[in-house]
Amino acid sequence: MPTRTWPPSNQACATIGNSARPMPKLALVALVGLFVLGAATMCDALMPLSCTPTADAACAAREAAGQVPLTHVGHAVSSGIAGFGGVVAVLGWGLWRRSGADGRTPGFDGARLALGLGALHLLATAWTLAAMLEPALYLGLAQRTQILTLTLWLALLASSPRA
Repeated sequence: MPTRTWPPSNQACATIGNSARPMPKLALVALVGLFVLGAATMCDALMPLSCTPTADAACAAREAAGQVPLTHVGHAVSSGIAGFGGVVAVLGWGLWRRSGADGRTPGFDGARLALGLGALHLLATAWTLAAMLEPALYLGLAQRTQILTLTLWLALLASSPRA
């Protein structure tokens, strides 16, 4: 009977599934954060804002009066959930690296840039939250900074074996 050769994707899944080492809890927390971020971001894309209340006074008035479509409210909720997922991912990764549970020496040797970008993302998230309460703090710029720092952090982690 001939031996069956599995496609590379199935081999990768089998290798991951049969791993001798269990996944550390903090790594799992980071992965769950990434999953929440991804799922909520897809919801964001499916529910665009109907108008921009920070740039349009009429839109802000409609929003305050509750006269915006449900997708407008859904976008705000899914954006908040995505932000939460990003923060969980960054914190989970940082605590996992710090603990040494990945088999490396505890700390951030080789991952200082990723640590810095993660910290910048947390600061950008705090700025976004503050700007939601006080529009004079440039909410749009804060949100774009938050997305940029998280994107750079994810790209660095994906491209660097040491991060």
